Amino acid sequence: MIVEERLETVFVYGTLLADEVTKLVLDRVPASEPAILQGYRRFGIKGRMYPALAKATAQDSIEGKVLHGITFHELQILDEYEDDEYYKDTVQVETASGSSVSAHVYVWQDALRYKLAGSWSYEGFREHDMEQYLQIHAPFAEEVKVCTSGEKGVAGAARCFWIAPTSPKSRARILLLSDKQTKTYRLH
Repeated sequence: MIVEERLETVFVYGTLLADEVTKLVLDRVPASEPAILQGYRRFGIKGRMYPALAKATAQDSIEGKVLHGITFHELQILDEYEDDEYYKDTVQVETASGSSVSAHVYVWQDALRYKLAGSWSYEGFREHDMEQYLQIHAPFAEEVKVCTSGEKGVAGAARCFWIAPTSPKSRARILLLSDKQTKTYRLH
């Protein structure tokens, strides 16, 4: 019996709007379409090149896009990419085609709102920060490729394990063993 994998939809609003960043992180550019999320605002983060999304008034909205056809492993990769400062939520977004779609979104932790500073511009990111951002995140992408492909990466990784969460509140982890070091990535 063949069991088909359930594919997910993710609303993105920051660096992942750039196909170059999505390709670096997921090793592909999934099908996507413009979308709007109501009740949230995008903010800059002090000292960071990337934005945060936080709940706001019902009148607030944010333009972004939905990534379609995200696999379980890709969702875990996105969980790690977004880190502990964000939590994953499920929201309804309106697509450019006029349909309402359920999607995962990464929302900034309320306890960290003090780090938010003004607005964030995708155009400004592309013009001023994207090249450096891609360079900074290239090692993460290489290590993720090791885990998903089984090949040896730049770090000479020998083994990689996806460790499932032990409870609904715990996070999955990627354990990357190499001849030089062991790294653990926690996943939502």
